[in-house]
This record gives sequence, structure tokens and C-alpha cells, in this order.
Amino acid sequence: MKKILLFLIVLLLPAFALAAELNTGDAVSIEKKQKNPIVLSTSAKIKSAIDGDLTVFAKDIEVSNNVQSSSYLFGENVTVSGVTDNRLVIGSAKAIITSEIKGDLIVLSGDVTLDNTAKVDGDVFVYGGNISIKGQIDGDLRAGGSKVQIEDATIGGDVTIQSEQIQLSDNSQISGKLTYLSQNEMSIKSDLVKGGISYKKIEKTNFQSTYSVIGSIVMLIVLALVLMWFARNRLDDSLEKLHKSFGSTWLAGLLVAVFAPLAMMILIVSYVGIYVFIAVLLLYLFAWLIAYAYSAIILGHYAVKLMTRNKTVKTDWAVVVFGSVLLVVIGLIPFVGGLIKFILIITGFGVFANQIKSIKSKSNAKV
Repeated sequence: MKKILLFLIVLLLPAFALAAELNTGDAVSIEKKQKNPIVLSTSAKIKSAIDGDLTVFAKDIEVSNNVQSSSYLFGENVTVSGVTDNRLVIGSAKAIITSEIKGDLIVLSGDVTLDNTAKVDGDVFVYGGNISIKGQIDGDLRAGGSKVQIEDATIGGDVTIQSEQIQLSDNSQISGKLTYLSQNEMSIKSDLVKGGISYKKIEKTNFQSTYSVIGSIVMLIVLALVLMWFARNRLDDSLEKLHKSFGSTWLAGLLVAVFAPLAMMILIVSYVGIYVFIAVLLLYLFAWLIAYAYSAIILGHYAVKLMTRNKTVKTDWAVVVFGSVLLVVIGLIPFVGGLIKFILIITGFGVFANQIKSIKSKSNAKV
């Protein structure tokens, strides 16, 4: 009992420490001041000032008022027009920042725009596809993407960029040193960079052969087909529930993925024995495999649903194969591909956890 209590304390400690207010629903709009709110929704609009940290998991996110500490925003489309008093962290497909960030800015996104009205007092770490920097950065800038544009921007520190397309406008100014990594050397005006320009060549390497990619696809297809066969009676129902509660399912998956290792550490310090620890570790690794297979099925389900525009899609071998191929290919995309893959695998963890919970509830009901 003591060990179980210790595990629950570790599991629930972040929520108690933050004194968080949970907001759920299809469309959440915060119009009154809250302390450390957590939002799980399809659409989230933060119109009121936030006391403490702000954490949001939603498809569309708009933050139009001040956050008195840090913001953690994860969704498809993220727009921030309110001042953030500390760090701002964004994971999205598209991100637009138009306000002041008094700490560091960390962004993993497809398209990123730091508008000309934006100001970052700390450092900026941004990785994605198309990156546009127009505002003011007092600290350093580290960026990586397919295309990086620095337009009419003022950067007080050093700049490090990894990209095959770099544009530095005539009205931009870099006070520190510019270091860029690329396969080809580029023509950049030296008078725009006070600290000098350094070029580091990246050799083009085929780090993943065609055979390894094909092998990954085949392995994932087999794993997902086996999972589909075992969970065939519950799979479609779980995917429909996921469509209605994506945010809460993703958060459940994140909790399982993050706190399970903590539970294993507790098992070690509680002297339960190395064999129990190894057994739990193997179960955890097995759960990762299941979550990976679920992520392929989820991706295939949503992709087919989007292409056919059908409200209901039956999960069959074609959906599994399509999702598996798509997941492996997406994983090859630098930066953004890894982020998308991570989100899908964590979602797979959530679906797996919900299915276990459903099975357990049905078993208890029979008893």
C-alpha cells in the first residue's frame, strides 16, 4: 500500500504543485483570470490574463492576453498576440508570434513567423519548414529548416542557421556572429553582420538506405496488422472516441509515457527486486511497440477519412498499410517529421491506455 501511495504522489505531484485549473470541451474560451490553466480542446481562445503557467493542447490556439509566467502550446495552428512574461514553447504545424516574449522562445513547427511587432528578450530556438524572422531578438538565434528568412529583423546575439535557403534582407542587422550550415556556400552581405560570417559545409549523406526504410515499413505493417487482428472488436470504436476527445487522449498518453519510467525508478528504490523491475521494463517497452503500431493505424484512419471525406472509416488492411507507409515517410522529414511522429505515438499510448481502462471497467461490471 505504501508503494502504491508513493506512486500516486509522484503521478499527481505536478497537478498539485501547479494548482492547475483544467478546461475541457470542443471549444474553450478563457475570459476570466485563471491560475495555471490546462486546456484540452479542439479550439482554445485565451482572452483573459493568466496567473502562472499556461498549457494548451488543441487544434487551433489563440492567446491574445498576457501570461504571467511560461506558455506551453501544442496544436495545429497557434497564434500568440499576448505578452509572455517567461518562456514560450510551441509545437505546431503553423505558428505566428506578434507580441513580446520576456524569456526564451522555443518552436517546433512547419511554418513559423516571428512578426515585425514581436520582441524576444531571451534566446530563440526555432526548427521547422519555412521560418520567417521579422521582429527583434535580444539574445541568440538558432534556426533550422528548409527555408530561413531574416527580414527587417534586429538580432542582438549570435545566429546559427542550418538550411539550404537563407535570406537576409538589407534592413536586417545581426550584432553577433552568423554561422550557417549548408551543403552550398551562399552570398550574404557582410555589412549586415557585425560579428562576421562563418560557413560550415554539410556533406550530403544517405544516412538511411532504401533497404532500411523498406524494412521499417514492413515491420510496422506486420506489427499493426497483428494489433488490428487482436483489437478488431474495439478498434473502430476507439478511433471514433479519439476523434471526439483528441486532447484528453493525447494527455493520457503523455502521462503514461512520462510517468511510467518514474514508477520504475520507485520500484528500484523500494527494493522490490531486480526481476520485478526487468518485468516492468519489458512491459513498458512492449507498450511502446503497441503505441507505435496504434500511431500507424491512427494516421491511416485519419488520412483515409480526409481523402474520402467519409464520416466513418472501417479500419482494414488497406488503412493499416497506408498509415504505416505514411508514418515511416513522415519520420524521414527533418524536424517537423519527428514532431508529428512523436505526437502520433503519444496519441497511440493514450488509445492503448483507454482500451485497457475500458476492458477493466467491463470486467468489473461483470463481477
